[in-house]
Amino acid sequence: MKNLIKHLLIYLNLFFAFLLVTSYLSYHVNPEKAWFLQFLGLAYPSLVMINVAFLLLWLFRKKKYIFLPIISIALGWNHLETYIQINLKNNDPYPAKTLKVLSYNVRLFNYYDWVNDDKADMHIFEYIKAENPDVLCLQEYFAGTGKLKQSDIERALAALPYKHVHFTSVSNNTGYGIATYSRYPIVNEGFINFEDTRNITIYTDIKVMDDTIRVYNNHLQSIRFLKRDYDFIDTLQFRYNEEHIRSLRNISAKMKTAYIKRSAQAITISNQIKRAPHPVISCGDFNDTPVSYTYRKMKGNLIDSFVAAGNGVGNTYIGKVPSFRIDYILHSQELSSLDFQRDKIVLSDHYPISATISY
Repeated sequence: MKNLIKHLLIYLNLFFAFLLVTSYLSYHVNPEKAWFLQFLGLAYPSLVMINVAFLLLWLFRKKKYIFLPIISIALGWNHLETYIQINLKNNDPYPAKTLKVLSYNVRLFNYYDWVNDDKADMHIFEYIKAENPDVLCLQEYFAGTGKLKQSDIERALAALPYKHVHFTSVSNNTGYGIATYSRYPIVNEGFINFEDTRNITIYTDIKVMDDTIRVYNNHLQSIRFLKRDYDFIDTLQFRYNEEHIRSLRNISAKMKTAYIKRSAQAITISNQIKRAPHPVISCGDFNDTPVSYTYRKMKGNLIDSFVAAGNGVGNTYIGKVPSFRIDYILHSQELSSLDFQRDKIVLSDHYPISATISY
């Protein structure tokens, strides 16, 4: 019986070590060629934890099979640092030329009352005011003629007098889109439109003293789950019947479409960033985790502020799928991250993130 259990554990460890190593391919392979690999990339944190559990098991049992989880984790060590970071704080004063950038998917300022707080929009503005950023990038931006007008937003963000707002959908005098606000003058602006979606990227050239920095504010392809999709995921149960098979196929199809669209969007953005005439800060809601093709293309030669200056676990999404870290602040190598913060406030389905960057 002991031998049976031992062999079962070995085979299980081999299986999960194989899945973990295979998940690294999702970082390199375009979803158009093998979209299913992105599911393994999404499962990367769980696969790491399972392999850590096997590592502890073999360590406790003093077995030679400890090399299985060690090798599988070590092969992707560079991915682990994009989820968990320990950066020792430097108490030296910041240099004079710094820029605080705050990025936040505000989920329409809670227009549809997803958060049980009828003053969530005002609390978002209070939070922003307290954080006092120099540049503010908002995704799922919303302004209308009713509860929250564009003039109300501008009044609440009076400390950031320069704005670049782009609506991808306008109906009944209400607009949905993306916005970048700045303490410093905006000297140029543009956008990257994507086909058949309301997701978009805008870029804004900001004149900071004698320097100009281009800020890309990104909201990449959403999965667009409906309530029934989340209800199915929340049950954590699957029965082999027609209804559940249909639900699973529907969810898989939506994720496949989103992965493929995001990869194309990321390639387009990455190509434009390479041609940018100024140092770049690229931030926003990428809707994908760090072990993904989208993240690799978006990052390119840029520096990830969380990796450079963050601490702890970097998850930014409060919902279940895609979980973990899907919001980012990246920047050119000639810039430096001095600090990175993620604030766990529940006023949206995302946590806000900020970085202090020297230029």
